[in-house]
Amino acid sequence: MILKDQERAMISPHTEPRDVFHENGEVVIDGPNGAVIAMTPEAALRTAGRLDEAANDELIARAQERGTLV
Repeated sequence: MILKDQERAMISPHTEPRDVFHENGEVVIDGPNGAVIAMTPEAALRTAGRLDEAANDELIARAQERGTLV
């Protein structure tokens, strides 16, 4: 069952970066509305790379749509 806040979070992008820290051998992401994600350091690094790639791809796509990419 998806709660209304979770449903809204799934369709509305968040504009604030998340806080991230390490504790007890895990990397912890402090998400919106009290959500917390814990990962191994290895999974966190792979996820960070995927986030970086997806964010760069989207920024490039936006620039191409606006005609601001040369």
